[in-house]
Parts: sequence; structure tokens; C-alpha cells
Amino acid sequence: MDNLSEFFMSVSRPVRYTGGEVNQVRKDPQKVSIKFALCFPDIYEIGMSHTGGRIIYNLLNGQEDIMCERVFAPWTDAREKMRSMGIKLFSLENRIPIVDFDVIGFSVHYEMSFSTIVGMLHLGGIEPLWDKRDESSPLLIAGGPSVFNPEPVARIFDLFYLGDAEQNLVTLLREYKRLKASGLPRKKILERLSSIGGVYVPSLWDVRYDGLYPTSEPALKVIKAVTPVLTGSDYPVAQIVPLTEAVQDRFVVEIQRGCTHGCRFCYAGFIYRPVRQREGKDIFDIVTDGIRKSGFQEVSFLSLSAGDYSGLGSIMNGLNQAFYPDRISLSLPSLRVDTASPELLAQISKVKKTGITIAPEAGSEKMRQRINKNITDEDIIRSVETAFSAGWELIKLYFMIGLPDETDEDIREICSLSYKVLDAAKKYRKRPDINITISPFVPKPHTPLQWESLESEENLHKKLGIIRKNLTHPAFRIKKVNLPLVRIEALLSRGDRRVLDLITGAVEKGSYLDAWTDHFDISCYLGNENDFFEKYGLRISDYLGAREKGRPLPWDIISTGVSKSYLESEAMKYHSGITTEDCFTGECSRCGVCGDMAGIVRAKEIDESDLKTDICKTPVFEEKITYYRMQYAKEGDIIYASQLDMVNIFTKMLLMSGLSPHFRGEFNPRIEMSLGPALPIGVFSTTEFLDFTLKKSIPNDYAAKILARFLPSGIRIIDIISSGSRFKSVSQSVAAARFDVIMPVLPSDEEIAGILGLQKIPVMRKKGDVSKEVDIRRFIHDIRKSEKGLSLFLLYKEDGTANIFEVLRLFGILNRSNLIIRKDKIYFSVNDI
Repeated sequence: MDNLSEFFMSVSRPVRYTGGEVNQVRKDPQKVSIKFALCFPDIYEIGMSHTGGRIIYNLLNGQEDIMCERVFAPWTDAREKMRSMGIKLFSLENRIPIVDFDVIGFSVHYEMSFSTIVGMLHLGGIEPLWDKRDESSPLLIAGGPSVFNPEPVARIFDLFYLGDAEQNLVTLLREYKRLKASGLPRKKILERLSSIGGVYVPSLWDVRYDGLYPTSEPALKVIKAVTPVLTGSDYPVAQIVPLTEAVQDRFVVEIQRGCTHGCRFCYAGFIYRPVRQREGKDIFDIVTDGIRKSGFQEVSFLSLSAGDYSGLGSIMNGLNQAFYPDRISLSLPSLRVDTASPELLAQISKVKKTGITIAPEAGSEKMRQRINKNITDEDIIRSVETAFSAGWELIKLYFMIGLPDETDEDIREICSLSYKVLDAAKKYRKRPDINITISPFVPKPHTPLQWESLESEENLHKKLGIIRKNLTHPAFRIKKVNLPLVRIEALLSRGDRRVLDLITGAVEKGSYLDAWTDHFDISCYLGNENDFFEKYGLRISDYLGAREKGRPLPWDIISTGVSKSYLESEAMKYHSGITTEDCFTGECSRCGVCGDMAGIVRAKEIDESDLKTDICKTPVFEEKITYYRMQYAKEGDIIYASQLDMVNIFTKMLLMSGLSPHFRGEFNPRIEMSLGPALPIGVFSTTEFLDFTLKKSIPNDYAAKILARFLPSGIRIIDIISSGSRFKSVSQSVAAARFDVIMPVLPSDEEIAGILGLQKIPVMRKKGDVSKEVDIRRFIHDIRKSEKGLSLFLLYKEDGTANIFEVLRLFGILNRSNLIIRKDKIYFSVNDI
């Protein structure tokens, strides 16, 4: 792939595709026996935020014989560019085309990613259907929460791995490699692999249908793999630091897996059982070690119900004591209102107050009882008052609509409860913000409501109308709902193997990144519905209706451990309004998941004295505000990082260093630092500058040595100087810069003279939707020929400068890929040029 330079220069946010981040693992492909491509069917910023991918990456790269490399879905512009340039989808670490890996594994977290999977395989030069691939093709596997009904994509994957990766994934990969080396054909290999716990081989089940239903129950169910204990050693500490800001740009520690609250709509609550808590000391050690290796400014405690964790307050208190000087904040993804104590909220708000998410799910207490979320309006209001009295200004509320047996009065109760929340918040804030997310209920497999129907689009639209008509106060911000997307999500959640025809047909009509509302187009799916009906006698609406109890369901091949009889009894309780006790705090609910296992694993009580540790490993230096200026070079692939990316990189560098950076701002503190003028993407330089402030006086050479450890490849520190007083910013001091351009064909002397002879050179610049004409002639000081190219001397003024590529376009130079541009000289006075 010799043309990657041209590719990087022609796409938005090229650092999505370059790799080279701090903490990435790059192995020699010649020194491993198994090459595994870890694919995430969404873009870099989304995929880098998922904990499951981090766990698998750490698990596999921890084995000497296995190499695991990341692959993300390209954004639409990059996808089209790869197609036109003939570039196959490749991994970040070694830039290996995915077709050259031994195993391609997709981590699937959302059903709306199915079309993206097909698109990624096409882009990788791989036939999506397993019965059309030959023996030389990589083994395709999938895992993750969204393949607990694997049937809609069962004709794509050779096998599925269901459950905890830590339990059997390494065993699976090594056994595959051993069997392949023995010369067995793939069919025989898959038969052998099917005996490994959690492995489902769809080609071994010849399913036939009677309308919506399989004609028979599977002879043998595949039981998900469960790791009985979550240890500290298995968890990723040196988490990869994204070069660009990720959607969830924080250090994530999984404190427990599973949930026993038994909310009857909750897919995750059933497939992740039983509850297993990670030991408190392990959590503390993971965070304190990991935050220094990743540089994130926020720690998030991952769990389906984090407030249930035993001893959470003690762990948070210990971490706050360790990290408060560095202004590293703690957060929880969401809180059950019955666990949102004043003490817990005080720990979360120690550094900054992010939004608090409260999920009543239903507006009326009657509906909350039905879904087994037995909390009262008073519980919710008490939590809101606790949060706003502690200084919060934003509350996020999550509600569902379209639940079975729901009435218009239940919908109006959502509005009533929202106004109660507003009244409670206004006691403490004149202008509180209340963000409201309305999610239509989608009946999911393996839940008590799996037999229910999706509410019609007409009824959902009517219910949304009631909400929007009543919630008119300016404090309310209601997130837009894409009802057509909900229909397809329900189709893909409860579909069977035949549904793949609709998916591949949609891809042919342009479906890609359907998880993004702006990209989703339901017509791509509806356009194939008539053909689907002619072939199978079914329409999309048939998959959205109620299912008959007692008949086989497509996903019955997979066992989460929860018995079907338990789900049926919970479904009956839903319609009767009867709640089920949480077995974490009460009687065992006999769901069946524990089986022969120990079941629920509770963390031991911890003593806060055990959580004290020397977080900062740096020597003791004088406490004194000191100002530093770092000169650095941008080389290699980091030249494709934007100015905003560089801010992200240096922020994390300073946090990882432990050198006590100085912060500005009280409520959302940020490191005090500034960069020099923005360097155009694709330009090499040895004259870039970063100014930053430390709370201690640290020797320059020591600071340089420490900071260099936490920089991605391509950033090289040249020098660091310090001062007791603030430097005048480089942006205000620099007068001009020299750009040396090496190119295959030089412009003539007459062309150069012609440019310099112009009085005005107007160019159009676009920022967002606004275009503006700028005269760049006044920024061009001189253009001179050299032996290998041109030297362009550009001036910096208060209102900016010319972009080097704007100037080169004046000579008709449009192809950036065959240029080498360096900025190796700056001038603090024009007279020095």
C-alpha cells in the first residue's frame, strides 16, 4: 500500500487510520503464529470507546503467539477514497489488509451495525457469505452483546463466540490454528471447534421455517462462556490513548459484570448474568496504575448498575484523595435513583460535575412495577434534589414509550414526572437543564418481553406528540427520535437467517453506518421488501409483531443460562403488575443462570487504609509555579494530526507524566498550555512549540526525559526551556516561517515572478457553512528556488497567515502525495529573512 500518503492527505481526520498511539501493541507478524484482526463496525471515535474491545486487545496481545490488531469502519469519505484507489481495509498497527489475517473477529454492540459489517468485508476484498468463501479465506467470527441472536448474520460468520472473552477465546484461536495446521478441511475444523464452550457454528444447524418460526427446537443449545471471577490481572491497564478525541474519552474500569435487578425489558440485564464484582483493591490498583499510563482526565466506573457495587464510596474516596491534585474526575455511566446517596454524589462531584443520568424508564409507577423497576416518584425527586443541592445544573432523564399495555395516561405521566423534576431542580437553580431521551421499546431476545410486539409507528408518533405538546418549558431538551430506524432495529434484533437478504440488499442500495441517524435510510431496506415477500412470504412488519409462546424462536439455539420457563413466568408477572425481588439483596429468583457455578460473586469489604499508595513516582521538587516552552518535531505519520489532535495528545502527555501540571478553571479545570501557530496537515516540522505550566520547578532535562515516554511515535522533543515568568506566546512572537517544498517538477522563474508581482490574491475559505474571501498575497513574503524545490517564506499576522497548500495551488500543484514539505525555520523578525 504505497499510496497511503495520498489517502491520508485526502480524507477527514486522517489520524483515524494512522495508528501509532501511546500504548498500542505492535508485534512482528513473522514472530507470531496467529494473526487476529479485531474489527469494530463503527468509526474510530466510537470503537475506541468500547471496553469489550480493550479487554480483547489486552487479552490476545498478552499471549506471545498471538498478534491482535485493530480495524475500524472508515468514515464515508475514506471509504469512497479506498474504493477509488484500490486500497483494501487494513489494520492500524501494521497496516495489514484484513484478508491477510488468520482470523477476523467482529465485536458487535448494536444490531444497526450489521450493514456496516457487510460493507467492511466488501472493502476488505472478502466474500460476506460463508458458503461462497474458500479454504484460504480467513476464519470469520463474531461476538459481543448483539449476536446473542446471531441468526440475522449467521450466513456471514463461520462461528460465533458467545459470552466472556476471558474464558475460552484464547483456547479457541489456538485450537483453530492447530487443526488448520493438521490439514483438516474447514468443515471438520468447525465441527471440532463447536465443542468449545460458547462457540456456535451456524453451518451445523440446518434450520427450516414454518412462517416466522423454526420448525423444531435445536437439538443442542450453545451455552454462553462465563468467567467465574473478574481478576485484576486480566484487565487492560495501559489503555490505548486515542490520537483524536473519542466519544467517551476517559479511562474506563469495569467494576462488576451482570445485573440482577431484573428489569424485564433489559437485554443486557439478562445476557450478562450472573453478577461478578471485581475486588476493590484490584479496581483501585487498575485505576491508579492505568491513569498514569493513559493520561485521561476522567475515570468511569463501568457497570450496568454501578451504585450496587459493594464499597464503591470507599474506592471513590481513595481515588479522589490520590487524583484531586491532578484534577482527574470520577464518573458513573448512570445511577439508579435508590443508590444516588448524597455521599456518593459528593465523591462524583469532587473535581467537576458532569451530567447526572437518571433512568425512570416509565412515567407512571404502575408501568415501573410492570417492568420491575420498583422506584417511586418520591425516590426520583429525592435524587434530583440531592444532585442539584450538590451543585449540579444538568439532569438527563431516560424514558421508554411503546411498552405493552401502555396507555396515553401513562405517557402523560412522563410529562408530569418531568415537571416534578423541574420543580425540584428550580429550588436550587434558576435555570436548570433537563435533557430528555425518549426511546421506543424494542422487544429483545432472551428477555421476558421477547414475545411482545413493537408498537406501530403511528401510535409511537402519537405518543411522542403528547410528550412534545406538554413538555414546552425551555429547560427541557428532548432528543429527536428516528422511528423508521427503530423498526429496522427491531427487525434485526428478532430476525432469522432469511433477514440477511434484506441486509445485503440494503447494502447494495447504499446502507452503511446505519447506526448513525444521519446516514440511515429506511428506503434501502424497504426497496427489497417485495422481493423478500415473493421469496419467503413474509414482510418486515411480520417480524415486528407478537410471537406465540410455546413455539421455537430463532435465537433459542443460544442459552444465556436463564431458563425459558423463568422468562415466561416473568412475562406473566409483567401483565399482572407483580414485581420480582432482586436476588442480589433478597431471595434467589431461580432464573437458572447460576447452575453449577458459584453464582453471584461479591467483592470483599475493603479498608480505605489499604488504598493508600504513592501515585506520583517523581522525585520531590520545589513547589513553585514554573513556565516551560518545549520545541518539538512532527515526523512520520503524526504529520496527519490536526492542531486539535495535538491539544488532545499533549493534554494526556502532561497528565501521564506525573509532573504536576497547573490547571485553569474551577468547574471544568483544564491544563494551562498553548501551542504555536497551527501547522497544516501533511507538513513535517522541527519548529513547533508547546508552552505549559507546572506547579513545581523541575529540571528541563528531567522534564524532557519524562514527557518523551508519553508521546506517540512521530513527536520528538528537541529542547525544553523554563522560566519563573510567563513566556510571550509563540503565536504572538513569530513573524514568518520558511517552508521547503521538494517536488518532482519545479515552476519556472516566470511563474514565480508572476505570483510575486500580483497585488492581490483572493482565495475562498470555508468554515462550517460560512465561506469567506481572504487576500493571501499579503502573507507571501518571498518564493525562492532551491536545488530540490521551492522555499516559501510566509508571514504571520494578527489575522492569520496563508496555508502552504493555498500557495502551491497558485502554481497548479494539486497532488499533495508527491510532495515533501518541511517547516524547519521560523523568524521572530521579518528583517531576519
